[in-house]
Amino acid sequence: MKEVTCNKCGKVHFTMTLKEVEKEIKSFGLMYEKLSAEQKLKYYGNKPVTMETYTHCYFCGNAHSNFRPSLEQDAPIGVTICGILDNE
Repeated sequence: MKEVTCNKCGKVHFTMTLKEVEKEIKSFGLMYEKLSAEQKLKYYGNKPVTMETYTHCYFCGNAHSNFRPSLEQDAPIGVTICGILDNE
């Protein structure tokens, strides 16, 4: 796993392979289908996870092609980071 930093907002993400992303989308979809309409809206804004979710910054929407390798100081210990499709 490598970490990359968004050049727009500075948030760190960990890279995922296409196969890993596809597995996550499928897994989330199975869980999402079981939620009530109220839960889908409350917790996920009525937006299921798609491939686009993993090709843009989770925080600002910047394209994954506009990321750089992370530096150690980009993500303090204990910070939560999200996955993004590896652009390489």
